[in-house]
Amino acid sequence: FWLDYFTMQDKPQSSIAKLNESLEDGINIITTFKPVSHYTIDSITRVPRPEYSPFLDLQVFSPNWYNTTDCTIVDLMTSSLESYAQRTYFPGESDIYDFLIMDISLLHNWINSTHVTKFYVDLEPGANYTQAMNDIYRIAPYSFNDVEAAYESIDEVLDSRATQSIFGAYTLNIIFSLIYLTFGIIIVTTVRVRSLRKQFSVLRALGAESKSMVVASLVDTSTGLLLAALIGGAIGTTLAFLLKDIPLLYMGLSTTQLWTRLPVNLIVPWPLIAGITGTAVIVSLIATYAVVSRALKLNIAEEIQYMG
Repeated sequence: FWLDYFTMQDKPQSSIAKLNESLEDGINIITTFKPVSHYTIDSITRVPRPEYSPFLDLQVFSPNWYNTTDCTIVDLMTSSLESYAQRTYFPGESDIYDFLIMDISLLHNWINSTHVTKFYVDLEPGANYTQAMNDIYRIAPYSFNDVEAAYESIDEVLDSRATQSIFGAYTLNIIFSLIYLTFGIIIVTTVRVRSLRKQFSVLRALGAESKSMVVASLVDTSTGLLLAALIGGAIGTTLAFLLKDIPLLYMGLSTTQLWTRLPVNLIVPWPLIAGITGTAVIVSLIATYAVVSRALKLNIAEEIQYMG
């Protein structure tokens, strides 16, 4: 769960490894902030600009004592030092903004205790989180107050009525899209072939084979569909990328804040797109073949006379 973008200067694994490095006059820490050492005046705008220091005095208090240690900030788990544009990253906690990370063994020596409030466990993709929770509890049955998994919250959200409604609307949109697409292709193909009945009759009168005309019609229909799919897919992807944050306006401020803390990636459902495109191509080819075959069985003289 330590993603590369969680830290500003280096990869999280490299920065965390520096916490164990011993210093002569202090320790290494990771924070979401840096103290302001002084201000400089911008030569153009004349606006004061803060200059940050990588050093910090850490004080740990107890009822009977306190400890002060010089610390060096080796990395930052934030997107910016400016408070108005700051996004902090702490695995498993979405509402923590100001924190620091240090070597836990050193902290335990200071407070003379081995108490830990939370453990975080990184599971492999596809792992059975329920079994993992049971295994953790069986290791020390009376040592943990509770064992929670983020997947439980995800499952609760997926099982909620609101999510089911969204999924139902999404499913209905796909079904209606397939229905509109199927009937639309059949209607367009029928009208198009009817407009070419005279040309088909003339070609048949000149000795053209029915098979070659059917193949040419199928190739023409497939080419038109593929071009339409590419153009429609490009337009749909562009609109989805531009409007992906619009639904957040209707989810409330609290949901929006949690959502915007992490990057939103646009995921293209390639299997679904391939299924819809394949269905469109198959239906169009079947409709084209049926309509063209029927048109080619009509009487040539009557068709030329009727269409003329």
